[in-house]
Amino acid sequence: MNKNFSFASGWNLVAISTLILLILLGAIAIVHGVDESSLRLAIRSTARISALLFICTFIATAVRKFYPGTISNWLLKNRRYLGVSFALSHFAHALTIIGLAIVSSNSVRTDHGGGLGYIFIGLMTLTSFDRPAKLLGHRFWKILHGTGSYYLWIAFSVAFSKRIAGNPGFYAPITVILVMALLLKLGAYWYRPRSID
Repeated sequence: MNKNFSFASGWNLVAISTLILLILLGAIAIVHGVDESSLRLAIRSTARISALLFICTFIATAVRKFYPGTISNWLLKNRRYLGVSFALSHFAHALTIIGLAIVSSNSVRTDHGGGLGYIFIGLMTLTSFDRPAKLLGHRFWKILHGTGSYYLWIAFSVAFSKRIAGNPGFYAPITVILVMALLLKLGAYWYRPRSID
């Protein structure tokens, strides 16, 4: 592992991402207070952080296959820790939604299928640890993580793409990135590096 990345690997990576998330949420609370508008800002912010962490986890294997090198090696080695960081971020997202439901006088709408997404996140996080993964078995682990990752890709893609009209400057690029991530991942299934004679 390159020394430039060693400090942000393994559980250090989870600690760093959690600290950044807490600083962000704390800054929102200090600057804007805790009300409906600040909670909506926190919801948007945690959704975006979650999407970034999810994409890094989603494409780690494909990036390593197409572009072997320091960064792709780091992504693949830390895929588990990126996944745990994603789970923490997205559960913080859920807490901000609950907070909004408490303080808001209006009904709070959530994306359809979000509940199933959190079930997948919980199960995938639990089986990111060695003992639960061993109990589940390799075959069912692959089925769970494969199905869960594609379901979450769909959930993020639907959630962001339907907001493009309201804020195209942000939601259009991230939707394009999600589509590119899927194409990269699917391409990795068929890609076979040329043998050098």
